[in-house]
Amino acid sequence: MRRAFSTVAWDVARAKQHVFTPVEYRYTTRDAIMYALSVGCKAKEDLRYLYEDAPAFMPLPTFIVAPGMKHTGLRRWPGLNVDMRHLLHGEQYVELFAPIPAEGAFLSEKRIVDVLDKGSGALIMTEVTTYDKSSGTKLAKQQICAFQVGSGNFGGDRTSSHTMKGADIPKRPADKIITESTSEEQHALYRLGAGDMNPLHIDPAAARISGFSSPILHGLCTMGFASRHVLKAFANNDASLFKAIKVRFASPVLPGQTLETHMWNEGGRIVFETKVKETGKTVVSNGYMQLHQKDNCAIGFSYLCCKNEYVGADPEKFVNPGRSRRGIAMRDAWKFSNVIWTGAFVCECWALFSVLYGSAWCCDKEVLRMPSE
Repeated sequence: MRRAFSTVAWDVARAKQHVFTPVEYRYTTRDAIMYALSVGCKAKEDLRYLYEDAPAFMPLPTFIVAPGMKHTGLRRWPGLNVDMRHLLHGEQYVELFAPIPAEGAFLSEKRIVDVLDKGSGALIMTEVTTYDKSSGTKLAKQQICAFQVGSGNFGGDRTSSHTMKGADIPKRPADKIITESTSEEQHALYRLGAGDMNPLHIDPAAARISGFSSPILHGLCTMGFASRHVLKAFANNDASLFKAIKVRFASPVLPGQTLETHMWNEGGRIVFETKVKETGKTVVSNGYMQLHQKDNCAIGFSYLCCKNEYVGADPEKFVNPGRSRRGIAMRDAWKFSNVIWTGAFVCECWALFSVLYGSAWCCDKEVLRMPSE
């Protein structure tokens, strides 16, 4: 049975008032690639996330969780009484406000926004805001909900205005399903890729102390897999279309098990849940991903909105390999809010795209196909 051993009182007001000095996280393309490998990227399908000189190379959007792991931990947070052996990662929200640079340095600020008394335990809600150190640009916001078993009934609030609710899973069959196996070394890879060095995920003795028979996969690693599945199914594997993701961790995953992500297109966002195929257990529940709904025009390719789905050519076929960062910058600069638009450009070939009520015309004698589903 899991329980908290310390009797030190919780001082929620003090915890919410405390502010730590922003923490720096320096990274290179190698770190971004290590993270991509740790959440299952494959060279044949995901070259733009694994090769620094690939056309349109970019870090995966969920790489932003790495600086959160480096930040000062809850164990030393004033006003809290945290026992890491009994702390479970319950929920995660990630929102990007700007593309993650290929390499550079982050500055991250962390604060406690609330601590809820759930009776059987305490729910600690933290928020991490990350900035690009060189430009000062606000890159991302994360909300992390951690549940400490056995630390409830301290007289705190039961609800919070800061709660970010997950999505209700539709009753109909999933629109798309992607199945992918994890490796038996997935937890070891993720420790290096994301910097989460919690011994629970590698040391059998530490896992037993926490109530598990063997080390379990990081919840954020499972989220990384699920995020890739949604991007592959609904965004042509283009991570630049990622806006936000919310997940609830419902059950642990063992390294080597097979993940099965069920996805529904709900108009403004993609709702999903992830199960372990071998057991049928839901491991990520009430998840959703928000995708950018604006049209993006880059030199050589476009994504067109039609019935909340993206229609487009493969971006890796069009971006100049020697100008990948320039291509990304130009693509992000050309954004339009209307579905009906006309654009023209001259590169090595002449092309004209015009859209009228979601219909795509041909480019260089090749027709952009509309989705069949």
